[in-house]
Amino acid sequence: MAAILPGLTRLTRFTEFTEFTEFIDGSCEAEVACVYQDFFKKVQELPVKGESDSSEERTSLGVWIQDSEGLHKDVLLEVVGYGCFKKAVKLESGRVLLIRNVDLGNIDIHNIKLVQEIAAVWQRAVKEEVFMSQLLSKLNLLSPLSREVRVFLAPDAAVSIAAYSSESFDQALRRGVHVIDTNTPKVSTWKYCENRLFSLEEDRRKLEFWDSMVKPLLIDVAQVCKYGVPYLGKDSLNVAIVKISDDPPSYAIRYFGFDFSSKYRVSKLPDGFSKVLSEESAAVHVTRILTLMFGKVLEYEYAPHFSSREYDLQKSLVERYAPQVMALLSASERDHK
Repeated sequence: MAAILPGLTRLTRFTEFTEFTEFIDGSCEAEVACVYQDFFKKVQELPVKGESDSSEERTSLGVWIQDSEGLHKDVLLEVVGYGCFKKAVKLESGRVLLIRNVDLGNIDIHNIKLVQEIAAVWQRAVKEEVFMSQLLSKLNLLSPLSREVRVFLAPDAAVSIAAYSSESFDQALRRGVHVIDTNTPKVSTWKYCENRLFSLEEDRRKLEFWDSMVKPLLIDVAQVCKYGVPYLGKDSLNVAIVKISDDPPSYAIRYFGFDFSSKYRVSKLPDGFSKVLSEESAAVHVTRILTLMFGKVLEYEYAPHFSSREYDLQKSLVERYAPQVMALLSASERDHK
């Protein structure tokens, strides 16, 4: 029988995801839209890491953030990453704030109805990302430890902006966790053309040399399949390289989940219950996930050249380890009978 994770409530409505549920906050819709308009404009003025001229005077933005610990002041320092939907901004307190990325050059910021629609879609995405981060933590899977917050432009403001904060990749790195962001490689802390698991090609080709590094990943992949963690968008299927020791250097490969939401559709989220998959279905999921994750690891191993010869190694790794994940799933299913 399927079992729900301890402490995780089965979700049926977005308002059940987290503590903060109010979007309008008792204010009129026009007032809410105006606050979002002001916020989008101010965020647009923040410097972008790696793109802004260091000689220029740097703009920052003071805000008040409400989280589970209360209301406190913080400062938005610089944009550290962005995509078509989300923008990550470094906070003075050390974490990053994830907000809606809005291209002011392509939308009418004075169109109140449009701003309302943008804000409403973003509110839904915030709840999706925070729920998934909470779920992954309960599954002992790595995530950026996201939590929902509300952002105010003044301490006594009546209207707040939906957002979520996450552990920064730099904070994770200080714990020995290097992140490979599959969607935005330039923000990855496992550096392209710099970091590698093996110093010698002959060692890289010996499959048994991967065993100790890959063992944690196999457990992670089994959990992803067992609890129906979505991955087909690929953006959420990120990799962590965890340092185990310095001398000699040793690492573990792990799953690292984030970026589950979409601006185009409501994400199909897991319900917190374990699944009983047919052997055929499980084999398809396991093979797909391992293929994608080994592909990303090898892309960094062989950077900047990834040839057909490396595809052969990718295939060999999948063939070696997929049966081990299947064995983990079978053992888990027996335990629940």
